[in-house]
Amino acid sequence: MTRNATLRLITLAAIAAVASAEPAVAQEPKQHTLLPIPFEHSAEHRWLSKPVQASRVLDDMSDPARWTLTGTGTLSFPETRGPHDMRTLRVDMQMFRDAPAPTRSGLSSVNLRRDIGGEDWSGYNRLSIWLRADVEGLPMLPLQIVLHNQGT
Repeated sequence: MTRNATLRLITLAAIAAVASAEPAVAQEPKQHTLLPIPFEHSAEHRWLSKPVQASRVLDDMSDPARWTLTGTGTLSFPETRGPHDMRTLRVDMQMFRDAPAPTRSGLSSVNLRRDIGGEDWSGYNRLSIWLRADVEGLPMLPLQIVLHNQGT
């Protein structure tokens, strides 16, 4: 046998061996046990344990003129009460399916503004915002809260 014939036979034997081998069984990925999170060492625990220095309601929603809305939505103050029997503010955002929204990006967007008027918040050490999102047809609610501080 020539050397080329021997190489062909070895190659054919290797191909036959690979072709006749049992197909590899796909293994299930191993499920790793998650590490426990000791809540007492978390930032959230520290924040919740921090004493509240002072507390007051920033807006009781009694004056709708304090709020301005721009964008593809409407602003209303429903008669139904929220938690602790407080008045609520409602924003309904209009969605556009067949044509782009009349905004720069072509996407629906709402900008809600409440001017605080230069109040001194130096005696406070936290801010609490109560929000209930009632979203239909969207997988999430993109929300951005911006605070502008013009004090010291």
